[in-house]
Amino acid sequence: MCLVVAAVAIAVTLFAQSNTSRAFNLNPEQGYQDPATAIHITSTGEIEGSNLDSSSVNLHCNGSVYTLAGPVTNWIIIEKSNIIFDGNGFTLAGSHGLSLSFVSNVTVRNLHIQTYYLQMLLDHSKKCILQNVDSSFEIVLFNSDENLISNCSGAIRLENSDSNSIQSCTAREITLDKSNGNSILCNTISLQGPSLEIWSSSNNLVFGNTFSKFWWWITMTGSSANNKIVANNVWAGQLYLADKLVGTNYIYHNNFYNFNWNQSATTNSVNVWSSGGRGNYWANFSGVDLNGDGVADTFYVIDQNNSDLYPLVTPIDISVEPLPK
Repeated sequence: MCLVVAAVAIAVTLFAQSNTSRAFNLNPEQGYQDPATAIHITSTGEIEGSNLDSSSVNLHCNGSVYTLAGPVTNWIIIEKSNIIFDGNGFTLAGSHGLSLSFVSNVTVRNLHIQTYYLQMLLDHSKKCILQNVDSSFEIVLFNSDENLISNCSGAIRLENSDSNSIQSCTAREITLDKSNGNSILCNTISLQGPSLEIWSSSNNLVFGNTFSKFWWWITMTGSSANNKIVANNVWAGQLYLADKLVGTNYIYHNNFYNFNWNQSATTNSVNVWSSGGRGNYWANFSGVDLNGDGVADTFYVIDQNNSDLYPLVTPIDISVEPLPK
């Protein structure tokens, strides 16, 4: 059932009851919209908000599918599971964007978000799909597991979120913060800064991505172990910064282009830079391969603690590399 209800008091009560444990506490001094003025798709499927009626809201419902019929400037909060929210190619603008709060099995698709504060947030939500969502700023998963982000754009941040998949996105940067077992597959990542940040996160797979021509590729810190960074094209000018890293990670079968070694990459972390007798391709390395096996006869020294023991003499075709087991 889909109803439109003009009920400020009801909306405030529902928001307070269902979000008492929210970590994203929104400060009214920062200019955010009051939750009572947002559009809520409630846990029972109603569309609620202040002074809203079916003729003034560009949000229509047909069974379990909610579709935009035009641009919207209200913050939209989804509290109902097992639905589809179709932006229909329209834009969600204003101060806020779209929040999924304590839900599961929700698909959000075909949406442009040009808000400047909250953007796209999954909060304590699982098994949801974000598909063709274009965010002008950031997509955030907070305490949200087993979700899929596909063909989206914008910065992507996972915080305390496990077993998610980020696929075929155009991202400015991707951040993993206390997030484990995630897959980052076949994305293009292009921030002029640390394109990939891994903070106290383990057992993640970074595979088949392209890191564009900027000056810093990856930051790893904290207790971050057993991350596999495999079959990526890296055009960044500097390799990685891992001075505070505790744990061993596996970085192999990547193509590293256009490096400028203007400072030490790390001083205390040791990672593994090869697998199966094959390491990485380093464009600034002129090692000799006398036996023609595709592997240079000398090590590639990265820093005082890290060396690629099997540097490759030609780039890898990452499109045919198998996923690591």
